[in-house]
Amino acid sequence: INIVDGRTAFECSKQGDKTANAVVDRYVSYLAESLLNMFNIFRPEAFIIGGGISGQGEYLTKKIKFPSKMAYGKEMQEIYNKYKEKRAKLQK
Repeated sequence: INIVDGRTAFECSKQGDKTANAVVDRYVSYLAESLLNMFNIFRPEAFIIGGGISGQGEYLTKKIKFPSKMAYGKEMQEIYNKYKEKRAKLQK
């Protein structure tokens, strides 16, 4: 690999590379924690993730877990599900 960027980790992770999986899992952990912090501060109805990371689609969103013991976790999961349905309708 000559050029390594964020996409590289995701592509290798999708192919089962253990190191890439660890990198992606750590990134997703940081992302989920950041989203939760912003949710607790601003209480938005939804988060819109753009840029290159948004190209990972369901591979990324499936890795983001909302444990039931997390504050507002159930609310966040319901909002996510609501916007997932809207996004699916827009993509048709």
